[in-house]
Amino acid sequence: MNNRSKAIGNEINELEDALTNKRFTFESFNLRTFLQKSRGLRKTLGLVALLSIMSFCSPNAAHSQGAVFKQIQAGQFKAAYPQIKAMAQANPREMSYQYYLGICAKGAGDKATAELALTKVVAGTVASSPYSANAVQALNQLNPALKPYSCAPDGKTRRWSPKAMPLKVFIADGVGLNTNLAGRDLASTEMVQVINFLNSNSLKQIPGYRPHFKRAIADAMQVFDWAIKSKLVNFALVGNARSADAVVLFCEQTQEGVNGVTVYPLERGQPCLIQIALSPVNGLPDAEAFRLVKQAAAVQIGHLLGLGRSQNQSDLMFESTQLPGGRGAEKPSPNDLAMLRALYSMPCDIVIK
Repeated sequence: MNNRSKAIGNEINELEDALTNKRFTFESFNLRTFLQKSRGLRKTLGLVALLSIMSFCSPNAAHSQGAVFKQIQAGQFKAAYPQIKAMAQANPREMSYQYYLGICAKGAGDKATAELALTKVVAGTVASSPYSANAVQALNQLNPALKPYSCAPDGKTRRWSPKAMPLKVFIADGVGLNTNLAGRDLASTEMVQVINFLNSNSLKQIPGYRPHFKRAIADAMQVFDWAIKSKLVNFALVGNARSADAVVLFCEQTQEGVNGVTVYPLERGQPCLIQIALSPVNGLPDAEAFRLVKQAAAVQIGHLLGLGRSQNQSDLMFESTQLPGGRGAEKPSPNDLAMLRALYSMPCDIVIK
């Protein structure tokens, strides 16, 4: 056992002993001092998990949870599996529980549960999270072909409520926003301006638009046929922006140089706004331009559903500011589908209704 494991073990022992002997009271417990002493444990278990272990409601419950993490530390994954599974079900938003559920399920031979739990960890945390890195490593041992990616670029996951289905999508006929708003993320006050433009039809025609691009975007929704058949999501085209959950506009180019941009609703009642860049297809033959607009739209539909950016060019959701204009696959890969499955089977930070 290395020094770090010993330190973590000592902290768990100290915590368990204090709880068992009822030395944790509101009068005697100094949270700040304990957390300062328990940096290693916080990094390993996560703050929420640590606080749940330190629950004041029942020393026996705290003792039981401490015992589970001791089993995990000792590599007794099969023995720890039933209780960590119950803990993850009781608190599904806590990524540390999902991570240890994945590790224990893997150790117990339950590959399906392990893969889903670990994929949720990657989807639900930022890419720099140590949980994410460890989950990716564990998944690589389970299924080397699976290359998950974060769906929480700003630390928050998003998906649509089942009550919102089918998502009502309005595709504009070649119009877009003024230059000062086009092709970029938008602030709340700017979204109000956009909605006013939509309601008053005060949008400008974007150079390079071709009439069949509207069908290319409608076709892009159908690349998610697996999710549609699985009843995770569904779409319906509508004839005006006011009744739409998502509005698709066009722009000449995006601020980041990628092929489209999606802005999520910032307030209740606002639509999701998608902008598709047309400069990358200017001058191309109709068939090639149609194909590339469809592919760009499919990526933004993926973002509409809550998917993040992938750095793997074999994924539909590949987008890289280091490779402006670079494109991934033309339909969702197994990685994209795994992320969508995880996202729509976990409680997200923002559920759009």
